[in-house]
Order: sequence, then structure tokens, then C-alpha cells
Amino acid sequence: MNRLFNVTNKDYHKVISILGIKIKIRDSAKEINTQLKSISSKLNKYNLNTERIINKLYSEGKISKFEQSRDPAKGYIKYLETHITDHCNLNCTYCCHYCNVTEKKFINVEDFRRDIKELSRKFDIKLIRLMGGEPLLHPEVHKFIYITKEYFPNSEIMLVTNGILLAEASEEFWKAVRDTNIKIDMSKYPGVDKKFGEALDAIGKNTNHQLGWIWIASKFSKSMTFEPVNNIQETFDKCPYKRCVNLINGKLTHCPTAGYMKNYNKYFNENLPEEEGIDIYTHSAQEIMEYLRAPIPTCAHCLPKDKTKWVEWAGSTKDKYAWFVDK
Repeated sequence: MNRLFNVTNKDYHKVISILGIKIKIRDSAKEINTQLKSISSKLNKYNLNTERIINKLYSEGKISKFEQSRDPAKGYIKYLETHITDHCNLNCTYCCHYCNVTEKKFINVEDFRRDIKELSRKFDIKLIRLMGGEPLLHPEVHKFIYITKEYFPNSEIMLVTNGILLAEASEEFWKAVRDTNIKIDMSKYPGVDKKFGEALDAIGKNTNHQLGWIWIASKFSKSMTFEPVNNIQETFDKCPYKRCVNLINGKLTHCPTAGYMKNYNKYFNENLPEEEGIDIYTHSAQEIMEYLRAPIPTCAHCLPKDKTKWVEWAGSTKDKYAWFVDK
């Protein structure tokens, strides 16, 4: 069977090749079953049937639990970020979430529950990252973990932290991590080696091998221009962040840079184009997806991926031009 059968993962779909026939699947086991039936007569000649192929896909982990549960009637978001706090306990110059110039703010638990519940009615989401800011600053961080798992039980869920507070985290937090089997993503910043080591020890001690990604944050990208001089469509087409959909106050935005621009404008009394986002309560899944597939005015201030400048991490001096390559 292996010579007749192959699965290739793409950004938003899988390609199953059987006997030279390629079937494009958008992460739904129901779709696989339907499309395989259309070529069932040819499969039977080789003693292959739909049930055998589906079972092989499951047994080899080619179709995840999330993909098995996908509802084709819902919209699909591959990746979603959402803040638990807007502020942070670090002070990074080039933070694309503008956490270094943001007022102290904790997201309300019940507002979050309403938003996540509404999203679950309209979308299947493959990966959800709970972040900030620094999420461990929130005294009720464990509740956000449980709520996300409740409404998206088959999604991959990650909590993104710089790790500074992990060694001091409460048993309430660790129990939520274990109960929901989420992953903890770590960003390692310069100057926090001891804290980072303690954080890794805490994860090892308190979880069931639930360390996720580790990002060595020694460099940040400067990908913006203060003046709106860039081609909007070109920037959007080549944007490394256009799939970083953010949930902010009941709305979805294309990326954190546009969605949190309001915090930059408020701090520096500027008027760069902010993204208001699209309301998840008053728009259908199809309308939301169409909105996210099109560029926005903020894109005129962003550079395509191939023109992004990488710079060494530095502490913020609150220079309003620090984010921009043309200043």
C-alpha cells in the first residue's frame, strides 16, 4: 500500500496521492471519505477500500484528532493568537505587539469566554496561542486555559511566555496545564539565563513533557516604515504575519501589528492606521474569512518579508521611531 499511497502537508490542506490521483483535502476527515468514494472502483482493483485507507491515515497519525473532528460547515482558521494581558514584564524595543508602550491591562475572563464560545460556533481552529504581553502576569491565567480547552477540545493550545514567572507559578496553573494537556512555548531573551533554566526545570517537574516551541529572541525584525510608502498588495502577499490572526475584544484582526497599533498611537499621540478588525458576532464565518484574505491600510506601512531588517534585541528607550526602518 505504501507505494500506492502518499500524504503531503501544505499550509492549508493535505494532498493525498493514490494511484497517481491527487486529492486535495482541507483538514476534514469527512471530505476524505467523500472524495475516496469517487474513485472507489479503481481502488478496489488493488484491494484498497475507503475504510482501509482512512484507518491507515489514522494509525500513522496522518490525520490528527483535530482533523478527524473538523466540521466542513464551519470556517477554518489555521492559527489564532489572543492576549491574556496586554502588558509585559520585559521591555523589548521592537515588540510588534507594542507591549513596551501599553498600559497595564488584564483581559476579563467572562468577556474572553463569550468571545471563545462565539468563535467555536463559527470556526474550527487548528492552533490557538494564549499570549500577551506576559500571560503569567494574569492572576486568573488558569481559567483562560480551561475555557479555551472547553470550547476547542481538539485544537492544539499553547501558552506563550518568557518564562520569568514560571518557577513561581501556582499549583492552580500547573494543574490547568496538566488537565488540558496544552503546551508551554518559551521565548528566551538576553539576560534571563538563570530564570530560563528555572523555567525549564519547572516545566519538567510539573508537566507531562509539555514543553512546546523555544524561540531564542536575540534578534527582532524591523518591518515597518513610518511613511505609507509600500505597495499594499505586494506587502500583503509577502507578509510573514498575515496568518497571525488575532482575537481582540470580540473582533479578529489580520495581525498583532495592525490590531494593537492603537496602543502605539495612544502612547505617542500619533495617527498611524489602526485595524479595527471584524466583529465575530455580527458577521458570518464566510464574511470574516473574506475580510482576512484582503489587505488593509496598515499594510502600506509594512515591508514585504524579503525587505525586513533584522536587528539585535535591545531594551526599549521609548523612541517612537524604533520600529521603523525609514527613521
